[in-house]
Amino acid sequence: MFSASIPAPPPRTEPPKPPAQAPVAATGWTEHVSPDGRKYYFHKAKNISAWEKPEELKSAQERAISAASSAWKEYTSASGKKYYFNASTRKTQWEMPEEMKAAAAAVANSAAEGSVAAP
Repeated sequence: MFSASIPAPPPRTEPPKPPAQAPVAATGWTEHVSPDGRKYYFHKAKNISAWEKPEELKSAQERAISAASSAWKEYTSASGKKYYFNASTRKTQWEMPEEMKAAAAAVANSAAEGSVAAP
């Protein structure tokens, strides 16, 4: 009688997971990452996409900075470093413009004041 040992089955592995994407927000927008690593936003119902974060997804601080410095926009270079562009003057710079700093500080101060616990 021939007795051969039967090899054990290969270990089970998890199936590959789909690419990560942000959950559908109440606004209908989802956040994705392009093959080159840049974030973009997609609205399924409207079938539109955008590189810039939609107003509906911005935090209060981001909205305040946008309103206070509508001419300046923050971008991220391919290397991951942030830079700033003024559409009115066509000026580009690495340092955050003073207008944006002031708006961010005002929002941070109002948020800090709102979070102070009463004695």
